[in-house]
Amino acid sequence: IAAYALAVEQDLITYSSLVNDTKTNYNGWIPKNWYNSYWGNITVQYALERSVNTIPVYLVNKMTPQSSYDFLTGKLGITTLNAEDINLSPLGMGGTNGGLNTMESAAAFAVFGNGGLYYEPSLYTKVVDQKGKIVLERNVQPKMAISEDTATVMNHLLRTVVYGGNGTGKAAASYIPNMKIYAKTGTSNDQNDLWFVGGTPYYIASCWCGYEVQQPIPKAHSGIALKLWGNVMSKIHSGLKAKEFSDSNYAEEKYYCTATGELATDACPEKAVGWYRKSNVPESCTAHTGELLGK
Repeated sequence: IAAYALAVEQDLITYSSLVNDTKTNYNGWIPKNWYNSYWGNITVQYALERSVNTIPVYLVNKMTPQSSYDFLTGKLGITTLNAEDINLSPLGMGGTNGGLNTMESAAAFAVFGNGGLYYEPSLYTKVVDQKGKIVLERNVQPKMAISEDTATVMNHLLRTVVYGGNGTGKAAASYIPNMKIYAKTGTSNDQNDLWFVGGTPYYIASCWCGYEVQQPIPKAHSGIALKLWGNVMSKIHSGLKAKEFSDSNYAEEKYYCTATGELATDACPEKAVGWYRKSNVPESCTAHTGELLGK
């Protein structure tokens, strides 16, 4: 949320932009991936699906840590960060000094299913007396955190975490099979913390797992945050009718070339469907010239 959403909003990247997963030295600090290697040029979509670490760090560096920090605290309601978090590692890879709590995490990620609207989280909506009369009611007015077209692009990007061939949150789909889910997984160093946040057209939930005194979570339980999310959300959604997310009229889906990230032509050997802000659509593929594919 500190990197991709703001980068899409600023037109720094698109759904399929090529980014370079490579060993990079940032003033003596070199971010590493969980797979202990680097894949070179990949698309933004693939980087998010596979939870690549180098790319969000690159994006935060490009936009500046201060911009990402201001976005989290000013637009997405994160209140637990402090001045030490205005840095590449906390904002790019999530190891923040102040940390995030699950309530604020859920509210922040909810903007991707709410058309960009942020609602300040609360532990109640109303209180009634024994006769059902409302004695206390909380009426939260939303504010625009990101544009609705950015929210649509991010919604579809985050769905690939669940439905992509190598998505880190693939198991979520089995808990709510009748509607789409967008999600993000998170794992800290040595697997001391496990996160899963995921939303449907009805609800969003954020789960964290860890010990009060930090220690590694056994590998046999590496999916525990997702399982907790699934067990709760499957019950909440029981009996609800299938529902679709609303896509912005200012965003559109297009075929893109998986090799270049540009709009696919009939000559592109491999292509996929991406979502784009109408104000920032890639050019036609320059490596495989041909007729532009319609979508």
